[in-house]
Amino acid sequence: GPFSLGATMSTIPASIRYRESRAGRRAGMDPDKRKMREKRYYEKNREVILERARSAKKSRSELTREGVLKLLEYDPSTGEFRWRDPTRARKAKSGIAGSLDHEGYRQIGIYGRNYRASRLAWLIVNGAWPADMIDHINGARSDDRISNLRPATNAQNQCNKPARRGSSTGLKGVTRSKGKYRAQLYVAGRTLTFGHYDNPGDAHAAYRNAAKKYFGDFARFE
Repeated sequence: GPFSLGATMSTIPASIRYRESRAGRRAGMDPDKRKMREKRYYEKNREVILERARSAKKSRSELTREGVLKLLEYDPSTGEFRWRDPTRARKAKSGIAGSLDHEGYRQIGIYGRNYRASRLAWLIVNGAWPADMIDHINGARSDDRISNLRPATNAQNQCNKPARRGSSTGLKGVTRSKGKYRAQLYVAGRTLTFGHYDNPGDAHAAYRNAAKKYFGDFARFE
C-alpha cells in the first residue's frame, strides 16, 4: 500500500512532503533539513494520516448513489450539481459543484478523487455506474443533462468527436494522400480506408456513409 509503518521518504504522502518542504523553504532550510522536517511530521501524525487514508479509500470503493446524494444535488434538466453542505456550496463558483478539466469535462472531487459529472449523473438516475464510457450526444462535454448522456464504447465515443483541430482538410474522416483525398475511419482498433478521391467532398461523402454503417447514431460528420 501507499503507507507503511516505517517512515521513508517514499511512504510520506506527497501532499505532506509538498507542504512541509514549502514551509522549510520559507524558513531557509537546506534540502536535507526539509526532508527531516517532513519525516518528523509524518512520524508525529502517522496514525491520523493512516486512518484518513483508510477512510478515503473505503469511501471511494463504496461510493453509491445514496452516498453521492448525501453530498450533492443533481438537476437532470440542467445537468448541474450543487453541494448540500453550505460551506462547500459557498466556495463553488456560481453555486455549481466541480470545475472543468483540460478537456472541457466537468469533474467533481469526492473523498480525494475526481469523478466526471456525467458518470455521477448516470449513477444517480440509473442507480448503477455505467459499464463503459458516457458519451455527450450533442458533443458539448460540459452539458451533463441526463437527456444528453448515453452509454458508449470507446470507439463510439471517439466517432462522436468533431474533426481534429489543425486538420489539413477541415473535414472529419478526410486526409490528404498522394495528391488525392482519402476517406478513412477507425474501427475496432484498425484504420479502414474507403477510397481516394479527386475532391474532398466526395471523400467526405464516403466517410459519412461508412460512419453511418459502423456507428449508427454515434456517427458525427462535422
